[in-house]
Amino acid sequence: MVEILMPTGFVTLDQFYQRKLMPGESLFVFIHDIKKMLEHAMPKIDGETWNKLLLHQLMAGLPSEINKQLRATGETKDLDETIRRARLLLSLEEQHAATATVSNESSELDLKLQSVSKQIETLTEQVSALVARNKKDKEEITCLKLFTANKRGT
Repeated sequence: MVEILMPTGFVTLDQFYQRKLMPGESLFVFIHDIKKMLEHAMPKIDGETWNKLLLHQLMAGLPSEINKQLRATGETKDLDETIRRARLLLSLEEQHAATATVSNESSELDLKLQSVSKQIETLTEQVSALVARNKKDKEEITCLKLFTANKRGT
């Protein structure tokens, strides 16, 4: 009996206990990895013990918020059900993160648009001032030409 519970590879068992779901990693890749690590580390354990160890490490390897939500609902007893719920919660979290990213990008675009609008407004005012000044200069030149022409004619 003791032989069955003794790990055959301490490094692999240690890796099994340290393995966490990485950001962007598929839940199924994570589960596949911990299954292979457990099979390699403890090939002789019975099915019930194997399921309990796998379930324990699945929970430990999930992000803390997902782990808390699963524990709060009490859905951590059955491996298949826990995997299904974890997949659903991770999917919802990814959608929320994508929405937040789009919202942040939208806010950045709004700020850029406001900045460009202010620049356009400033440039419009400057062009209007230049046009008005140019018109005034032309009027002064016309007056000066008339004045000079009148002066010569008298």
